[in-house]
Amino acid sequence: MSKMMKAVLMRGMNALHLTLMGVAVALTWFRAFTVEVGPQDMRTVGIAVGACYLAVTFFFYRTYDAYKIGMYRAGETFYAQTLANLFSDGITFFFACLIQLRPLNAVPMLQCFAVQTAISAVWVLADNQLYFKLHEPMKTLVIYRREEDLQKVYEITHLENRFDIRSKCKSTDDVFELLPQLKEYQAVIVSGVEATMRNGIVKECIEKDVDCFFIPHVGDVIIAGARHVQSFSVPIMEARRAMPKPEYAAVKRLMDVAFSLGAFIVASPLMAVTALVIRGYDHGPALYKQVRLTKDGRQFEILNVRCMGIAGYSARNSCAVAA
Repeated sequence: MSKMMKAVLMRGMNALHLTLMGVAVALTWFRAFTVEVGPQDMRTVGIAVGACYLAVTFFFYRTYDAYKIGMYRAGETFYAQTLANLFSDGITFFFACLIQLRPLNAVPMLQCFAVQTAISAVWVLADNQLYFKLHEPMKTLVIYRREEDLQKVYEITHLENRFDIRSKCKSTDDVFELLPQLKEYQAVIVSGVEATMRNGIVKECIEKDVDCFFIPHVGDVIIAGARHVQSFSVPIMEARRAMPKPEYAAVKRLMDVAFSLGAFIVASPLMAVTALVIRGYDHGPALYKQVRLTKDGRQFEILNVRCMGIAGYSARNSCAVAA
């Protein structure tokens, strides 16, 4: 089977999963909320809710790389899809409540999320098996420089399912000694090889239609984030400090605020009791400030619970709270 046909089949599985997620939401909406919304408004509100669901689902599935079958472990893919479904369903339900200007019953959406989770679990297992059935382990040559470079190869996820390592070759100074061997393999893994030789191997692999995998140097990571600058004469690439995608930064900030606020509320009683115990133990302050570093070396102060004694407060100040 050709590579194109394999890619089409895998994309078809992705489309099937996305369709099942949408069907679960649609059935939940029309069966559980028709009475609450009203038959006369159901079509208009349903179209708006459906558009919202499609937009946020695409956003979260893309943010969490929820279809990276073969690249991630099955559990990691399932976790990514579960997070994407949770946020998509939650935002869609909140949007529906805003349209109706009143809270709706959340139980049907929770049931929908449970159904989606079950479907995702079955789909991930099936798609994972299909991927490795379509992509049999490739006959592979490993080219490395030092023993520690070879050890890195064995840390690759699904190594035994993706690569059938037939030979290992310690690199030499002459790239031309290696090139004739490439045509005998379906894949080549390069680890720790000097950049000039590595580039020659990659070029030869492309010409011979051999899949090439290499463990990058620091410079490769920097260049991977370079931006092409439009030029009519000379190709120019611009390298600058990497920045997160706007959607990733927005979601991360939202999750940081939401989870930290929730954790603060849940832990507040325990923190208050701890502060009272410390205060009563040696009559010193319960909190103290620490300076921490954040992005770009900027300093900021945090409040922390004191667990060390303070001279002058009490004879028992070796530790405010016994470990």
